[in-house]
Amino acid sequence: MKRFFLLLTLMLGVGAQAQNVAHLNRYAAANEALPAICCGPRVVLYGDSITDGWASQRPDFFAQTGFIGRGISGEETAQMLLRFRQDVLNIHASTFVLLEASMTLRRIWETRTWKTLPSPISSA
Repeated sequence: MKRFFLLLTLMLGVGAQAQNVAHLNRYAAANEALPAICCGPRVVLYGDSITDGWASQRPDFFAQTGFIGRGISGEETAQMLLRFRQDVLNIHASTFVLLEASMTLRRIWETRTWKTLPSPISSA
């Protein structure tokens, strides 16, 4: 019986870590708080560290345009693919700007493992 509870505890811990790998909860509250689409397109700027910095560096731009910033520093392509549905599709974006791969390319350059580059097209 102790082994069962130990295994269950380990499985639950791994599941929580897997969800956190893609920072799935980072924008959950902000996504819920978005107003209904009333006029104009809903544009999402989606990506990694550069995109993450845009919203904090230029909040006036986002307020004036209604654009939505959904960047997360340090994310790689695979992580962005995991959260794409909730941070772009589920909020009914009509347009999104994707800036990705800088962290993925850095990892590949450092390890020289070009075959590990995920294909966003085949993952969609």
